[in-house]
Amino acid sequence: MKKNIVLLGSTGSVGQNACKVLTFHQDRFAVKTVAANINYKMLFHQASQLHAPQAVIAHEAFAERAKAEAPSGIKVESGNEAIIDCVCADDTDIVICAILGNGALMPVLKALECGKTVALASKEVMLMAGRLIMDTAKKYGGRIIPVDSEHSAIFQCLAAHPRQDVKSLVLTCSGGPFRKYNAQQLQAAVVADALKHPVWSMGRKITIDSASLMNKALEVVEAEFLFEVPEKNIKVVIHPEGIIHSLVEFKDNSMVGLFSNPSMELPVQYALSYPDVFDSEVEPLDLAKISSLHFENVDNELFPSIDIAREALRTGKNMPLVMNAANDVAVKNFLEGRIKFTEIWDIVKICMERTPAAELNSIDEICAADSEVRMFAGEIIKSL
Repeated sequence: MKKNIVLLGSTGSVGQNACKVLTFHQDRFAVKTVAANINYKMLFHQASQLHAPQAVIAHEAFAERAKAEAPSGIKVESGNEAIIDCVCADDTDIVICAILGNGALMPVLKALECGKTVALASKEVMLMAGRLIMDTAKKYGGRIIPVDSEHSAIFQCLAAHPRQDVKSLVLTCSGGPFRKYNAQQLQAAVVADALKHPVWSMGRKITIDSASLMNKALEVVEAEFLFEVPEKNIKVVIHPEGIIHSLVEFKDNSMVGLFSNPSMELPVQYALSYPDVFDSEVEPLDLAKISSLHFENVDNELFPSIDIAREALRTGKNMPLVMNAANDVAVKNFLEGRIKFTEIWDIVKICMERTPAAELNSIDEICAADSEVRMFAGEIIKSL
């Protein structure tokens, strides 16, 4: 029997990779709904390709135009309520959440409350409300399967081992385009340089996060929540080739890692096929052709992102949210030419230092806190 899929954020980078997987495996999955924020033309193309009967445009301002241009046979809905209805529908089996930004939080929570499996690619969900998300999944019988390549690798490496056997998690990162830069070069780095990622093809925001290693910092936070491993036992190592997507170190000092050519299709596919493994269109890995793999320690003085994440986790409470929101605002302003690359870290640090630690116990509190941090970060940037 086919599994019924709802794909949120289908027009983004991860969403497009999900479409490739779902197209290749149309005999295994039935896509019920595709959803995007504003790009309804691509959304309709995807719906037709996947034979999805419904498309949802989240941004209400584009709803009327989208409905007027909808192809025959595709029902068009709009707004956040329509997205919630899709993820909570009785016949929904798996929700792929690739929504960029904090708009992912409510659909993921509602899906978990309905006991759904969520293939999660939206980092903001765990940064804003990691504890609430995990508690909700446990309470209602929902399941989270990570789609980030690093967390997917850890998820797969842990599959055959009880958690008490784990000594540490090892997240790998390419090092980004500035891996060989010194402090003076980083000060002078411009947007065009930061967007030249050496391994992955991604959206602008996540590419800048990769350049600053903030993407890896966010993944450290996610990993603590997802796998219930304290930050002191989560390591980060630079691996320029991007072949080993992460590793797990066990208490006997052995390691298990996941190797593949860089491709977001594989983690998306595993989240859908779990616990099975399906054929894929990804190019097979030829180790002899690669010939060698390299590893380096992170220079935490030059790239302080990982230390910032560790401080956020040690403080706990709202600090991961503060880190994430402040970084979002800082990256946006860097992309728009208002701040220097190195000032991204300064803004995040100032927000964390000046925001009191506080427990956030509800969606309303979480959303209010997120808005406050974003406003504060904006004020800091104006004062620079």
